[in-house]
Parts: sequence; C-alpha cells; structure tokens
Amino acid sequence: MSQSSENHPYASQWKQPEEKRPELVVYNSLTRTKVPFRPAEGNSVRWYNCGPTVYDASHIGHARNYVTFDIIRRILEDYFNYDVTLVMNITDIDDKIILRARQAHLVAEHRKENPVVTEKLLGELKEALGGFLQSKLGISEDGWVVLEQQLGVPSESSEESDAKKRMHFKTAQKGRLALNDTKVGDESSNLLDSFQDIMAVVLDGKFGASVTDQKIFRDLAAYWEDEYLKDMAALNVRPASLMTRVTEFVPQVIDCIQEIIKNGYAYEAQGSVYFDVGGFGGGEKGHLYAKLCPWSAGNCKFFEEGEGALGMKLAGKKDPRDFALWKASKEGEPVWDSPWGSGRPGWHIECSAMAAAVVPGVLDIHSGGIDLAFPHHDNELAQAEAYYECSQWVNYFMHAGHVHIEGHKMSKSLKNFITIRESLERYTSSQLRIMFLQHQWHAPVFYRESSMTTAIAVESLFFNFFNNIAAHLRAAQSAPPCSVERGERDLIDLLTEVRNKVHIALCDNFDTPAVLGQLQELVNRTNIYIQSQPTPNAYVLRMVGKFVKKMLKTFGVIAESGDDFAIEASGTGSQDVWETVGPILEIVSEYRDQIRSTVLEKKDCNELLNLSDTVRNKLTDLGVIFEDRPGKSTLVKLVNKETVAKMKADQDAREVEKLARKLEMARINEAKKAEKLAKAAIVPSELFKNNAEYSKFDDQGVPTHDATGEELSKNARKKAVKEYETQVELHQKYLDGKI
Repeated sequence: MSQSSENHPYASQWKQPEEKRPELVVYNSLTRTKVPFRPAEGNSVRWYNCGPTVYDASHIGHARNYVTFDIIRRILEDYFNYDVTLVMNITDIDDKIILRARQAHLVAEHRKENPVVTEKLLGELKEALGGFLQSKLGISEDGWVVLEQQLGVPSESSEESDAKKRMHFKTAQKGRLALNDTKVGDESSNLLDSFQDIMAVVLDGKFGASVTDQKIFRDLAAYWEDEYLKDMAALNVRPASLMTRVTEFVPQVIDCIQEIIKNGYAYEAQGSVYFDVGGFGGGEKGHLYAKLCPWSAGNCKFFEEGEGALGMKLAGKKDPRDFALWKASKEGEPVWDSPWGSGRPGWHIECSAMAAAVVPGVLDIHSGGIDLAFPHHDNELAQAEAYYECSQWVNYFMHAGHVHIEGHKMSKSLKNFITIRESLERYTSSQLRIMFLQHQWHAPVFYRESSMTTAIAVESLFFNFFNNIAAHLRAAQSAPPCSVERGERDLIDLLTEVRNKVHIALCDNFDTPAVLGQLQELVNRTNIYIQSQPTPNAYVLRMVGKFVKKMLKTFGVIAESGDDFAIEASGTGSQDVWETVGPILEIVSEYRDQIRSTVLEKKDCNELLNLSDTVRNKLTDLGVIFEDRPGKSTLVKLVNKETVAKMKADQDAREVEKLARKLEMARINEAKKAEKLAKAAIVPSELFKNNAEYSKFDDQGVPTHDATGEELSKNARKKAVKEYETQVELHQKYLDGKI
C-alpha cells in the first residue's frame, strides 16, 4: 500500500528552496520609470516597431534605433524565451518622399535640358542663388562679404540655428564658387552638381504641381526601401516577423479613420479629416492626450512639424493642435479615393491603422526613436485609443536614445549625419553593435573615434579568446585532462558568479554595458588561467566558451549558426575551413616542431631553423598562426584576412618605431660626437677667454678673478685648473687625429 508524501517518514526532512529570481523590469516612456515587464497574454509578446520613412540613405541614427531594438528582441526571444511577434512598417507615403521624388525628377529633367552652360542657365542660377541667400540667410548678394567674415571660419557652436546658418552658408558658397569657375560653353554637370540643393527647391516651387506620374513617387520609395533592407542585413538585424507598407494598407487606413469619426473624435473639413485633440483630451470618457510628452502638448511648432512640409497648407482645422488623418489631394501629390474625396493618409494614422490591421488590440511593446515621441507617438496613442475606445493601447513604450557625433546631436536637417554604408566602410557590423551595447539602450549614444576604438578592442578580445579556446580544444582532443584543482575550481566559481550577474543585469532593463563588462572580466580571467596551466582543462574551457558565445550570439555580435569556437572577426565561423585544411596544417605543425627540436638540440643547423621560421611566416600570410610554447607543442590558430593585415601592420609599425629609435640614437650620438670634436678643437689657452664669468687670467689662460674683479676662491681656482688640464689632453688627441 502506497503512502502519501505527507505521511512518508522522510517527508519532513525536505524543505522547498527559496527562489531568488529577479524580475525583468524595463524603462517605460509612459511612466518614465522602470516597471515590471508582464506581457498581456502569457509568453507571447506583441510588438510594433516604427519603421523608416524611405526617401534617403539610412544613417547611423537609424542603425542606433534598429540595432538597439534588434538586441532587445534577441534578448527577449533567445534569453528570456518569449514568443515575439514584431511588426515593422515601411512609410512609403509621406511629405518627405513626395518632395524628394518631385525634386529629384525635376532636377534630372533640368539637367537633360541644359547639357551645356548658356547665358540663360547662368541667369537662372544667379537668380536662384539670390533667392536662396534672401530666404535662408536673410541677405542680398551685397551682404555676402560680411557674412563670409562671420561664418567662413570653423565653429564649435552647438546652437541649432547657428548650425543651420552655417549649413546654408556652405551651400551658397559652393554655388558662388562654381559660378566663378564656369564660363559659357562648358559642360554643365559640375556647375549643376554645386547648385543641386538650391535648384531642387526652386524647380519644385515652379513646377512641382506638374508632377502627376504616381510611379515617380513609388519608384523613389521602393529604391530606398530596398537600400534600407540591405543595410539592415549588413548590420545583422533580424527581419521583422511581419512588415507592412502603407501603400498596401490604404483601405485599412480609411476604415480606421471612419471608426474614429464614428466614435466622435475626428471631423471632415474641405476634403481633409482632422483628429479633434480638444474633444479627445477634454471629453467625458477620461482620455488623456500627450501621455508621453505632456509638456509639449501646447507647442504649436511641434504640431506644425508633425503635419509635414506639405501639410501646413491644409485648411479647416478647428484647433491648431488638430492633426490630419486624411489630407485632401493637391496637384503634384499621389492620391487615393476615399469617402471624403481624393487624397492620402496623414503620417500619424498610418502606424495606428496598420498595427490595428495586423496585431489588433492592445500592444505589449511599441518602439521607435526618441525624436518620434512627440507628436508622432503621442498622436498614435490618441488615434488608437479613440479607435478602440480604450484607455491604454500600448503597455510599454520604448524609445532609443539620440546619437551624438563627436559631441553634436546628429540631425538629418543639418546634414551632419554618417550613413550606415559609410560607417561600415570603416568598421564591421560587430564593432558597431558592440559600440551600441556599451550604451544603455534608452540613453544617448556618443559616436566618436574613442568609442569605436574601444569597441574594436572589445571585438578583438572576444575574437582572440574564441580562437584560443578552439586551438586548445583541438590540442586536447585525445584524452584531455579531467582533474579539477584550485585553478579550475576558481574559474568554475567565477563562471557561476558571472552567469548570475549577467542575468541580474539583463533583468534590470537590459543592462548590456554591465553584461559586456562581466563577459570581458570572465575572458580575461580565463586567459590568465590558460597561461598558468601546462595543459588547461578542456571541459572547463568549453563551459566558459559556450557561455560567452551564447551571450554574444544573443546580442547578435556573432553568427547564430555553428557551435565551434573558431570565430571570424566579421562574426562568421571558420569551422568549415578547419575541417578542410586542419589535418594538413597539423601535419605541417608537427613537422615544424620536429625540425625545431632537432636544430635546437644540435645547435648547428641555423639554416633549418630559418627554414622553419620561413614556413611559419608564409602560413601567417594565409591566416594560419603557429604560436610557439616553450616545452609544449605549437598551438595552431586560424584567423581572417583583416587580422592578418592588422598583425602585419602592427609588425610594420614596430619595425618603423624600432628604426626611428635607431635613427634618433644615431642622431644623438652624432650630435654628441660633433660637440666633443668642436670642444676638442679649442686651444686650451682660449678655453675660458669668452666666458663672461671671468675677468683676469694667468699666462696659461686659466682664470684668476671673477667678473666683479674678485680673486677666485681656492676651490674655484682648483676646478678651473682641472678643467684646463682636461682640455690640454683632449686638444692633444684632436691634434693627433685620435678623435
């Protein structure tokens, strides 16, 4: 007969362990504090991420945004094991796209019409330059000299108005210089390049309304969308679970607007539809407007910027704060049919409508750049809560921090941005990701030389660590040592401690800087352990290596595929390469060891030793590193081309530095020799004659009195005689040709 656990005689000896598990907390822009993260539906996370408005090249600010949320997504999916559905939109209907497409089309047509510089073209450009000076800088051509004196020198001013003025000054200066260097009959390409920004605005003002081909707008957006997706792939950003494109969701946008009108929060006026901000925030249903940035709710400038450059001409608003859900059609813009007439969606409604169509109901997470918080995200919240008649559409709003380039806030309008492509020409995607990981995800990022230098060093630390682990594991494939002594025990204890600290850090608002610090400490301590052991414990090394690699995979720093430890700096594995050439390299390594051993024992085969080093150097050029270890077999490592180049560059730098030191020492020695020779040439009797410290001398030319006429003291006289005698000997050597 079985007994229940309560009646079992040994049951009372067991106690339930206390759980000491930290809870995941995240910084929520809605509360401006860290709050516990609790998805609405169990393990599922519904996430909407604001995607790009595709009208130009993606820059480092976009990288900050999308890499940051890719890291957080990976942590949620791969570390905390949440089931994440991430939806991201592509905004391909927007004032910026319309303007850029029209301007690009008109500038291209203008170039075709003016292949050669004519008097007419010069007149157009001079007129355009005058208008630009007046509208952007508030001066006429006559005021240029004064302005040039004010702005023609570099400035570290961080004032946005001053920065914009300097930007416009440079644009005008480029045009003026081009005009001065051009004559009638020249090819126009260089001149029109210099005037492109100025003429784009002029031509759009004159002929923008004539651009009616819808394909012009779609082609521009499609091109930059494709470029954006290529950039994201290059940055190792995971594709969204679902991607939406505004042009494919216009019917859903219209349905969403109709529902908001039905619920009493929007109104139609002159073919446009506006959201009633006052009616929403001041109504009886207790809605709040501007939850994210309540301090900005009365800032009309922000509302105007949120309406877009083309939206400022809309009419019929009841309140300046009201914003367009549907914009009545105007000439030179793409249009769709709607119950209110031809037009197009407003910017803010696009995200709310697409999210409602794809992930209806309450969102767990909504994310985007901090620059979108107001009015865009606050307007999104208001629209969605008006649509659903709910008080909380988003549970956690997350905003990535600004990017500052060398101390200045990056701004596309100021043209002080660096494109992703430009950045990837200098750095690897892993290095950029590490740089972002070194900052709190919601804090400002300082993109500068020093931060990237640190990121490169961190990448190199991990890269070398993995290759070191791989080499030691290969060396220990047959009968690896299993003993666990003090060194192994300490490393295992450290691994346990680091795992716990990493977990605590990730639970604390995804504190990646703290995690990176812990991983670097673990790697450094492991390297010390390896150096201290004749034969490191392969099992312990594998434990440490797997954990470090797991975390870097989670962060997207290295590739997700493969379990080997041979990691390329670009983030890809080199196991396939090793399987192909590894056995050959091991044979070469063994052969080299035997040659070295023979030569070192006999000590009379220098040629063989040189040959051994030649083999090593040639294989180094191919990415194969032989690391000599006194008393042990050579360690074999595979490295990538970039690492080989860096090693050679470092070696070259050391050689250059060594040569420079040698030349400097030679220069110093030559100077000393010349100085000694010059002194030796002095006749002893003339040694003191030009010295102002003395006034009288004896027959040999040795001083007897100082400059004041006082007789020298006994010690001073003795010192002078000694110096004279030394000079006699030195001068004699000079005469004998021995110096």
